[in-house]
Amino acid sequence: MVLQSLIFCRQYKLMNKNKFPNTKLNLPKELKKDDKEIFENIESYLSSVSEYIYTDINLDFDIDDVNQKDAWVLKIVSAYLLRSLYLRNAVVDAINSRNIAALHLALKAEFELVGALVSVLELLNKKISLKDFKDKFVPYVMGNRGRSDFRVGSVESNNVLTMLEKADKYLVKVAKKAGKSGTEKYFTSFYDTASNASHPTSDSNGLVGNIKDVTWVAKSPNEFKQLITDTRMEYGGLLTSFSIIPFICEEIFEKLGDFKDRIECKRYFD
Repeated sequence: MVLQSLIFCRQYKLMNKNKFPNTKLNLPKELKKDDKEIFENIESYLSSVSEYIYTDINLDFDIDDVNQKDAWVLKIVSAYLLRSLYLRNAVVDAINSRNIAALHLALKAEFELVGALVSVLELLNKKISLKDFKDKFVPYVMGNRGRSDFRVGSVESNNVLTMLEKADKYLVKVAKKAGKSGTEKYFTSFYDTASNASHPTSDSNGLVGNIKDVTWVAKSPNEFKQLITDTRMEYGGLLTSFSIIPFICEEIFEKLGDFKDRIECKRYFD
């Protein structure tokens, strides 16, 4: 109870400081009996990642200065996390409104950020030259996707599935340390689930209607809302993003070391 009170006070302070939206969960009664830790991690996500988000980051360093590398890593990670907070609110809004279609879209995007953060950590762990690091980091900084006339720049962004495969390997490593197994394709498998529910597929069509005998029958709004509860086992694994991202960030910032003594910046929530 004392710990929960401290977390609440911390969140209230953060919201007051920056007036950042932090929508509260309104779970169906069936889910309140479910895995409480996962939903508690969603509730406390703001306080869990706030210390890793920075702004006013000075990026003006010589090209051969290691501080330039660390400043850009700080910028990219901060951008990922700030976006993840808005996606977290989209997840909560979808659960609160019982909108399973919107929920899969938001969870899919949040899952991609897990892969991106793990990929940044993996790159920081590589024993490579500063030049090689910068070459490999360019897609994080300048990459975009697509071939449209509206695309900005020519640098191709990192492949999402490749990053999620790195997240799979990261989770296997974490699980082994905890004496657990069976997580070899955790992120890629659940990402496929979210993708099918987010695109025009048989799975996404099944969210709004079913074939009974030889007749397609559309679901009523109440039947659609009930899917938030009934399909919990199908989308539940996607909720773990909010539990694992803080741990990835902790490792990234261990690699950045004393960056605050070397790089002009300030915490977004201070």
